[in-house]
Amino acid sequence: MIIGKQSRFIYIMILLFYTVTLSAQDDRYSTTSKSAIKSYEDGRRLFNSKQDAKAVESLKDAISKDASFVEAYMLLATVYEAMNKKDEAIDAYKKSFDVSASSFPYNYYVCAQLELKTCRYDDAEKHLNKYLSFKSVDGKRKLEVDQLLENCKFAKNALLHPVPFSPVNMGDGINSEFSEYYFSFSVDQKTMIFTRDIKDPRATFGHQEDFFLSTSKDGKWTKAMQLGAPVNTADKITSSRINIAMM
Repeated sequence: MIIGKQSRFIYIMILLFYTVTLSAQDDRYSTTSKSAIKSYEDGRRLFNSKQDAKAVESLKDAISKDASFVEAYMLLATVYEAMNKKDEAIDAYKKSFDVSASSFPYNYYVCAQLELKTCRYDDAEKHLNKYLSFKSVDGKRKLEVDQLLENCKFAKNALLHPVPFSPVNMGDGINSEFSEYYFSFSVDQKTMIFTRDIKDPRATFGHQEDFFLSTSKDGKWTKAMQLGAPVNTADKITSSRINIAMM
């Protein structure tokens, strides 16, 4: 079974809320080290200015000054995720859990989603169940987590019982150097709309998701065209499902 993925933009903004806003509400962090706090705030500033590699170094410096600085681990995970370094992001989240198992429950949910994307289904199940153990999880979120747990079970079972298949490359009309996903087809299967994660200096994090369209002609998909405004805009968060009504 397949469910819609959340945009990375949503992940980052929510994580920033938890790692920055909540920690700063009472002008306090989990550390009392002024030098560690300075390195952390330098890292946050660098991240906000899209200097991810330098942000990583500042946050590692903050952690070296106080290994129990949970906010530094959390923001480090966020930066790694923005850099599409999922393994490093997962590792940073796990270290934050070791430091403080219950300070920021939502991070278990975020970490589990990364683990699902990297086929770490046992770890994802563990962290999703941990997230459900918190009373702060509302009914709507619980339904989403239950679905993710079902996905874990399905994936693990599929790995145990593989079936033969022969994937076919859709051609350079669709495939590019960027990531393509969220495909929707017209009823006659001759028109496709999909999402492509492209570079865009106007976007908050230097890239964004835009809709593209391609049509099938003589058994081949034509070069995908960007839908353009007003459908695509800077920092557009695309939907995981589109209904195409065509004759």
